[in-house]
Amino acid sequence: DKENKIEEFLLMATMLMVGISYLYYFIYFPHIIFEVVSKEMFYSIAALQFIVFILAKILKLDHLEKFTCVIPSILMMNLLIFSFGGLNSPGVLWITGTPIFMGVFYKRTGMLTGLFVMLCVFTFFLVFDYHILELVRPLTSIEYKSLLRSNIIQFSALTTVYFSFYIW
Repeated sequence: DKENKIEEFLLMATMLMVGISYLYYFIYFPHIIFEVVSKEMFYSIAALQFIVFILAKILKLDHLEKFTCVIPSILMMNLLIFSFGGLNSPGVLWITGTPIFMGVFYKRTGMLTGLFVMLCVFTFFLVFDYHILELVRPLTSIEYKSLLRSNIIQFSALTTVYFSFYIW
């Protein structure tokens, strides 16, 4: 059925983008990430996510495939945003995508859950903004601009793909 093929494409596009993002941050910014998040936690979440996703795909467990794509990605996204300064992070715009990403795969319930998660994360970052800034290493101007550019391009590409296929 056409809707399942579109959803399958979006799952694969999301996992591809997640993999690229993990590699990008691991290669270029380990000195920032691993000051806040332990290497073991980062590696464990990433490896487990991809292993379970592949197994779910092979075993045709659609619900597990969706869950493994969406939930760890949102968790890791928030960990990365936290590591780079919370509300001051160049990737803070990704939080606004939570209702979109969850809504595409979990329809109305996912969108409402994503909205709730988004509001909770923003509230957490707002309340603990000062404390987060004490924990993280400030980015240089060049690092910030590079990451901001990268985040805008990735976010724009992924949301364009989502909306194009979802509306189509």
